Amino acid sequence: MEKRLAFPLILLFMLAGCIQKNSSPSLSVEKLTVSIQETDSAPDNYLIEILTNGIQNGHVASLPKAMSIIVKKGQFELDVTIGAAYTLKIYRTDYDSIEGMYKGLKEEPAGAGEPEDPLITYSFTAEEEMKSLKLNIPPKD
Repeated sequence: MEKRLAFPLILLFMLAGCIQKNSSPSLSVEKLTVSIQETDSAPDNYLIEILTNGIQNGHVASLPKAMSIIVKKGQFELDVTIGAAYTLKIYRTDYDSIEGMYKGLKEEPAGAGEPEDPLITYSFTAEEEMKSLKLNIPPKD
């Protein structure tokens, strides 16, 4: 009787050992430090538009995103999904925060707060080895 139970148990353990433990696909997210360098003057406030098309790995996806932030010191951290393509558009701004910008745009006449052309547009694909990114603003005309 014990031999009959031993064989199915051994077979069960052998089959369990053949199953891959982490077979589900995943996406890796890393921190990227972005520094904005300007040769003319001390850093201004910058409005940063961050755009990504997203990426898919099997059944796991990072959806396309568009977000804006205002940077006061010329440096910020960004969580990037490895393998995803990103575009950064950098504008100079007088606003100190996104909330202040939205409030100011509501109070201005229609079309008055339209942004100018970006100072720079930078596109890249996030890689695991990429820990920092330095963007140089061209001199003011």
